[in-house]
Amino acid sequence: MDLVRHAPTCAAVRQQAQRVRMIYFTADTHFSDPRILRIDRRPFGSLAEHDRSLIAFWNETVGPDDEIWHLGDFARGSAAFVSSLLASLHGSKHLIIGNNDAAATIEATGWRARNTTRSWRSTAAC
Repeated sequence: MDLVRHAPTCAAVRQQAQRVRMIYFTADTHFSDPRILRIDRRPFGSLAEHDRSLIAFWNETVGPDDEIWHLGDFARGSAAFVSSLLASLHGSKHLIIGNNDAAATIEATGWRARNTTRSWRSTAAC
C-alpha cells in the first residue's frame, strides 16, 4: 500500500480543523481605558500599543467561526467606537456585563448576545 498517496494533505487537515468550532472565555480587556496601564501595570508603553496588542493576540487565537464569551469590562468609548472594535475582532461575541461596562459598550452592535443585568450576583459560575 502506498502510504504517501493515501495520507491526508496539509490542506485537507487544515480544512478539517477549520470545521472545529472553539469556545473561549476572556475578561477585563479594558480596551481604550487609560486607567488600565496604571492600575494593572500592564507592560505597554501606551494605550494604543495595549489595544493593538490585545487585538492582535485575540485574532491570532480566536477564529472567525469561534465563540467567545467576554466576562466583563470590555472597553470604554462611544457605541460607534465599541461597535468598530467588535467588528475588528474575530468570533461570535457574547458579553457578560461587568462593573465598568457603560451603556455604550452594552448597546454597541457586534454582540451576538449580552446578559441583561449588571449584577454579578445574578450570574452563577460553576
